[in-house]
Amino acid sequence: MSSRFSAHRLLGTTSMLALSAGAILATAMIQPAAAATPAGGLWGGGSSLSSLTARQIFDCYAGTSISPSVCTTPVAGAVEGLFAAVGSGRGQQAFIAHDQLQLLNGGGVPLAGLPAVPPPFIDSASASPSFNGYPYPGISFAASDNPLPTSLTTAAFTFTGLSTAGWAPGNVSGSVSVGNPTTVTYSTANFGPAIQLPLFEVPVAIAVNTSGLDGLQSNAVAPASTSDAGGAIQLSTAQVCAIFSGTVTDWNSTASISAFDNTGTLTTLPFSDANRSTTDSAKQTPQAYASSSVPIRVTYRADSSGTSFIFTNYLQASCLPLATAGNKYATIFGAAGLPSTTFSTLVSAVTTAGNSAANWQSATGSGGVATAIGTAAGSTTSGAIGYLSADFTTPYDATSGVVNAPHSASVQNEDQRATNISHPAVGVSFIAPTPAGADLAYSALTGNATIPNTTDYNGWNIYNYTYASGTLSGKSILGIPNTTDAYPVAGTTFIDLYSCYANAATDVTNFLKWYYNNGNSSSVALTSTTLTPNATVAAVLQNNGFNPLHPAVAASLFNEYLLTGATAGISATGSSSPNASCRRASGA
Repeated sequence: MSSRFSAHRLLGTTSMLALSAGAILATAMIQPAAAATPAGGLWGGGSSLSSLTARQIFDCYAGTSISPSVCTTPVAGAVEGLFAAVGSGRGQQAFIAHDQLQLLNGGGVPLAGLPAVPPPFIDSASASPSFNGYPYPGISFAASDNPLPTSLTTAAFTFTGLSTAGWAPGNVSGSVSVGNPTTVTYSTANFGPAIQLPLFEVPVAIAVNTSGLDGLQSNAVAPASTSDAGGAIQLSTAQVCAIFSGTVTDWNSTASISAFDNTGTLTTLPFSDANRSTTDSAKQTPQAYASSSVPIRVTYRADSSGTSFIFTNYLQASCLPLATAGNKYATIFGAAGLPSTTFSTLVSAVTTAGNSAANWQSATGSGGVATAIGTAAGSTTSGAIGYLSADFTTPYDATSGVVNAPHSASVQNEDQRATNISHPAVGVSFIAPTPAGADLAYSALTGNATIPNTTDYNGWNIYNYTYASGTLSGKSILGIPNTTDAYPVAGTTFIDLYSCYANAATDVTNFLKWYYNNGNSSSVALTSTTLTPNATVAAVLQNNGFNPLHPAVAASLFNEYLLTGATAGISATGSSSPNASCRRASGA
């Protein structure tokens, strides 16, 4: 386990299939009929948001030196694995098709990013022959930041933004060529019911390049430590909605936008109203962010992306309360298909409504968006704004490999809006994208819902949990968390698993028990207080700007899938399996 390549190769670009080296997420799973993936290895792909963090966590699991010094002791029975960071949409496509060849296509665009030569292998010293080549010998899991589709039994499976022509015809040589589309159906008979589990709490940062904003009055300083995330600019909910609806297109605008004032009344305020210092009382009179034109360059994911899903989930929940007859928000943010993994759904809604997206720009992968925003002045970077998982922004970007990783905004949350804090003031800041802020968003979730509310994988779609009453009734709790100090743009990375594995089923359960409950088994249902959080996992997550899953949610999923003898658990196929679906699975 010695030959590992550097973090800058992990960014999910289309020029090569960037790999999260050493990501250990799941176990070898069954193939259709009697075929089985070779034992002793873990293979998967998907979310670029989670790829850097997954690498470190699962290197910790295997005890390799690439991760922090606390991770140098391997866990007994740990196995090494690989993860292709090709985007959430492509990862789910490979999972549903149970076809590792789908991971040869990067960027969510049919056949784009197919390397002429297989990507460098991360562990050339491996003794296992199944780890000496690419593509992978099988697929065990997917990682995605958006939930699985509500039905996996559709005969001709398609994804928003992905043509059926994007399905790569599979063949044993591992090559991909243009051919007839593959019709795909998830096989419950072979793999058992699908499993979808949240892995950790994700704050999605609103990243901003403040170059050229010579009127910026917020304390726009480069954060110095993990406690200094955000603060590059202070943005109200009203401003975010105005920007991502194409209502305001230039940073020197003083146009009026829909907003709640400091009495809680829906009114109009200048776009620059939040441009006030949080440290200097002399800079409390708002002014335009720029003295001359600096176009707002909205920068978004071109590929199918779970990060896009999290961000558009926030926009839909938080912007619709600002909708009036004149601002078109109901049409734009209430568009069919939102929230969506494909940001072009929102772009289409903006342009259909007659608003401008002329200066908007797309980039592939989290690394591509981070580079496109950056910090340096330039014709396409000055005034750029977009959305990124926290680990691709300062100060959590140590492993991202992005040069000049962008800074992030502090954003008004629902609790501040409800208590009539309409703009920052001295000593009053909006909320930064931090692990603690994400956890407080999850406190809104656990305080307003019981998870799961069904026993199938859809019950773990935490974005679907809504407020039951009050002014937020029917809105996504994670889309608009109402707790004090909660960071408002919050989500998760899911691990998508199969119930039935042909061999080495204990590998996946051993990892999950280590991840969620510090390696402990249990035959007694756990609670948020009897669950044992894994301090190593927490340290790695928080170092990257994420947070461990809320203990109440983690205990609930442990009880359903990992409790000793759980009938809905992850099992090897065969008559002795406690999972009835695995006793009859044809892949045994």
